Amino acid sequence: MNWPTNGEYGEAIQNHQQTLADKELRAGQVATNAMGMPLTWSGNFAVVYKIRCPNTGNTWALKCFTRQIPNLQQRYQIISEHLRRVNLKCMVDFQYLPQGILVRGRWFPVLKMRWVEGQELDDFLEANLGDRRLLRRFLKVWMKLVEALSAAEVAHGDLQHRNVLAVDVDGQQYLRLVDYDGMCVPGLLGAGSHECGHPAFQHPQRLAEGTYDLTIDRFSQLVIYTTVHCLRVAGEQLWNRFHGDNRLLFSSEDFAQPGRSELFRRLWRLDDVRAKALVGRLALACTRPIEQVPALGDIVTPDGIRPLDDQHYQQAERLLETGWAAPAVFAAAAAPVPGASSPPHPTPAGSTIASTPAEKPWWLEPGDVSGGSWPSAASGPQYDPPQAPQAPAVGTRPSGDPSEATLADLWYLYKDGAQYGPLTKAELDNLVFARMIDASCYLLPEGKRRWRRAAEVYPELEQVYLAELVEVATPEKNITAGGKNDWIGPVLIGGAVGLGLAAARGGCAGAIAGAMLGAVAAAIAWGIGGWVGVGVALFVMFLLLRQ
Repeated sequence: MNWPTNGEYGEAIQNHQQTLADKELRAGQVATNAMGMPLTWSGNFAVVYKIRCPNTGNTWALKCFTRQIPNLQQRYQIISEHLRRVNLKCMVDFQYLPQGILVRGRWFPVLKMRWVEGQELDDFLEANLGDRRLLRRFLKVWMKLVEALSAAEVAHGDLQHRNVLAVDVDGQQYLRLVDYDGMCVPGLLGAGSHECGHPAFQHPQRLAEGTYDLTIDRFSQLVIYTTVHCLRVAGEQLWNRFHGDNRLLFSSEDFAQPGRSELFRRLWRLDDVRAKALVGRLALACTRPIEQVPALGDIVTPDGIRPLDDQHYQQAERLLETGWAAPAVFAAAAAPVPGASSPPHPTPAGSTIASTPAEKPWWLEPGDVSGGSWPSAASGPQYDPPQAPQAPAVGTRPSGDPSEATLADLWYLYKDGAQYGPLTKAELDNLVFARMIDASCYLLPEGKRRWRRAAEVYPELEQVYLAELVEVATPEKNITAGGKNDWIGPVLIGGAVGLGLAAARGGCAGAIAGAMLGAVAAAIAWGIGGWVGVGVALFVMFLLLRQ
């Protein structure tokens, strides 16, 4: 089917008394802008119009589709029947009209959904950044909404700032959800979906694979809760730095590489232990298969936000402070682990789909499930120093996935010239360089603290192979323990050249000044660009002294 464009729908809606099939909508008034043109809200595959109906007192959103959606009518029928049965207050009424609007002499389907007057989530947050009490109230209401969705076996599929509305009713704030295109209910399990949700609120694996089941909201629920809690702690500062039109704070790039995310690092360093618990779990969830994303109710309990245990605190610390993830974290970053359970099969309406794995989830810490004490924000958990890695015999081929090897293991393999599984020496070189590149960050002023934090977790870095690590990470700079005096050569050469050039022009005093200038220029150039930099600096100095 050749679907109408936004422009064709716009022309038809201007003559809605003749082009709309629904009697109530035909008698309504299309909302227009100052120029009298219909107001429109466009999405990836639909355009929405607002129609007020004075005769009935209703206001409707009319959604017109611009491209093919498989089984469109059946999907909305199943969703409508399920929502009618569970009667969720956060949802709004809608009707799917197969014969909705006449365009180019043909009828096309539309979705008629009750219009909700309220603030979109980003507008609500921006207007209330300084009201910690109201934001706390929002978090409580958000938890109730999440619990209601879970109990009703409903996954919205696209929880984001445009689809969550704060509605004021008689001075009370309520939350309403709109846009049900990606919704999942038991009757649609196994059917798949064309909608993967807003990238700034979704797990990387869902964006890559189109995951569709009753747990797809878990990640976005955690994203929104974490965002609002962190805004309670450092509202305007965070908002002004990281907010954008297409996100609250987080972007899809943050979720794809949490260890390299400035936002994740900033949030992890907030002076708030509850923020650490939320941010740490969110960062670790980004690096694990989507089926392991924790339910928000397992993190936020009636007793408060559950703290991270020492093991996961340490993993989050390593990931967010050094950019290194524990092998167990990175091994599952892109795809489900082998042998992982497949998405649940369709179940009869009314049945309960289990959401808790047989084994204890990784996000639940051992001990008292009621919450327990918080770790000290200043000291954090106490880490046990890792055992020194054992170097394999030269020429051996250890088994296993190279991506799961520790950095130290890879380093010893590299030094001994060994091969790792199917990797050749060249491939091992590339893997070592890729895994060690962050180590060179300590050479930069802003990276010194990051390196110190890494050395706290891995004390043997400083003691065992720091010099070699730097040499491998930045070989072109010659900054190694054995070559720390390599700058002397460029300085002597620069001083000699400056001395000779200046002496020819300005006598003894000029010669001394020229020598000093040449030495300083050569030293700076050496640190920036090696011998090439020295050559360029001396050539420039020669041109200047010729004048």
